[in-house]
Amino acid sequence: DVATVGLRLRTPNDIVEAVPYLVGFQPEDSMVVLALSGVRSRLGMTARIDLAAPRLAGACARDFADLLERDHADRAIVVFYPPSEGLQHPAVLALADAMADELGAVDIEISELLRVFDGRWWSVTCCNPECCPAEGTPVPHDTESACAVAMLVEGRVVLGSREELASTLDPVGGVLRSAMAYALPRARAAVADRVAAGGGAEVVAESLDLFYEAIDDATRADRSVEEIARLIAGLDHGYARDDVISWSTDERGEAIRTVLLELALVTMMRRSKA
Repeated sequence: DVATVGLRLRTPNDIVEAVPYLVGFQPEDSMVVLALSGVRSRLGMTARIDLAAPRLAGACARDFADLLERDHADRAIVVFYPPSEGLQHPAVLALADAMADELGAVDIEISELLRVFDGRWWSVTCCNPECCPAEGTPVPHDTESACAVAMLVEGRVVLGSREELASTLDPVGGVLRSAMAYALPRARAAVADRVAAGGGAEVVAESLDLFYEAIDDATRADRSVEEIARLIAGLDHGYARDDVISWSTDERGEAIRTVLLELALVTMMRRSKA
């Protein structure tokens, strides 16, 4: 059983139903990882990434193993959402193997590994055809189910895509977009130079201080271009990034998610200009 928002996720069907609520949109071409801890399997970090190329599977899995350790996870649930080629997509196969290896190396058990494709789901860890038939199980879409009701009570909704989630935020455009295209490379270069000169620890501490200040006023709308650029540049350093992400599971979670969504949107808009 997985305990989350006053709800117990007892079966793979429950997990597949809950994941879109946990990430905020319907995942596509994605891997979603849920961290579990304690004897009651409390849900900790929930993280989603685009499917990595097979050659990057090992590095991706090592990053997740580190994140799960930092979140004090004992177990993890991994859910794949492959694109074309379905269950045999090479990225899914490579990542599944790499996650098993890297999480096993740090004594984190994969308690469930699921693949969701074309409206159906399959469990890799369950071999019982009565609950996990070879042809897959239809993905639940009951908007009045216990899971859906519990998630909605918590204020969680499911949007159609990551792009739709981004569109719910104020778009970054015009002069600000142009200014960010100039400011962000400068901020990243300055941070990289300081790290190369041996100031990595100082950069991490400074970045964390800036994020502390940002989440104290997460809804602020008047951040300067330079401030936003420095926050984004701080995430380039693995130690700072991992610490900031770990905050999403404690009392600062809502505030840090607000700040990270703002920064993600800025980055996406800058890339769309390129």
